[in-house]
Amino acid sequence: MSAVAALVVAAGIAEAASPEGPRLAFIAQEYGRELITIGPQGDDLRAIVGTEVVGPGVHPSWSADGSRMAFSADVYPDDDPVLGAVDADGGNLRIYPDVRVELGDPVMAPDGRSAAFAQVRVRRVGPGKKTLLIQTALWSFDFQKQAARQLTRWRGGFLAATSYSPDGSTLAVTAFDFRRFKAVAIDLDSGRTSLLARNAAEPVYSPDGSSIAFIRRKPWLPTGAEKEASPVAELRVGRVGVPVGSRSLLRVHGLLSPPSWDPSGQRLAFAYSRPDGLGEGGFRKGDRLMAINADGTCLTKVFSDPELALYGASWQPGPGREAGPIAC
Repeated sequence: MSAVAALVVAAGIAEAASPEGPRLAFIAQEYGRELITIGPQGDDLRAIVGTEVVGPGVHPSWSADGSRMAFSADVYPDDDPVLGAVDADGGNLRIYPDVRVELGDPVMAPDGRSAAFAQVRVRRVGPGKKTLLIQTALWSFDFQKQAARQLTRWRGGFLAATSYSPDGSTLAVTAFDFRRFKAVAIDLDSGRTSLLARNAAEPVYSPDGSSIAFIRRKPWLPTGAEKEASPVAELRVGRVGVPVGSRSLLRVHGLLSPPSWDPSGQRLAFAYSRPDGLGEGGFRKGDRLMAINADGTCLTKVFSDPELALYGASWQPGPGREAGPIAC
């Protein structure tokens, strides 16, 4: 029995329905990966999707009403992650083996009818076709029509979507041009791109759409006496439309997962990995699910297990799901 399964059994689950009140979804890994939900105090763990299905993704994504999640799934023996979707209680699990999710994780649209994802293509160009051109485009898969459509033109570098705006008109995206990261917003009607934050990754809209939370990383260059011995990451919050002047909530040595806003907009959750937590083959253990108020106060551990690697932390939205500010 996996460590997660043991915890779930110990919780004494009696009913299948998703419990009321605030919940967090995350990915836990021991020998395989499982999609889990948990209460805001680290209580009532529930396995939603088991190890045979959950792929290499790090951040499950909810519909705006909190009824359904999109995630990266595995289809054996194919190594490429594909689109998966499941109800909040683990029912109505659907895997779409022809919808490859090649970069980042799928992002559920607010209305729950579709999910956005990135695909990458590599072309040989130039004299003798010796130069590799790497391009990314964002796509959307309609669950009812069972059809994908291209949302953006092919662009050089990498794009990974992390959040829809609350009205569904815009995608917040991490863009990497092989030199630096930046957080951008892509208007889905016009295709126009606007800057959200420089030197930023994993941008996520607040519930009212007025702010974004994102991760700022410094390079991990452990070789050489003058280089940092471990990665450094910052959790920051800024105003949409103001790409400068963001506020730092937390700076750590280690790795931070994409942040997630509580439906109240008053706290954020994320996963933290210690710089010494990497084991053989890059496998991590002892990660922590953390929460912090949106003003940077009351950093709190929600859950950890010394035998588990933890990925992502995604608040379940919807009426009655607000956790509110942390008291400290």
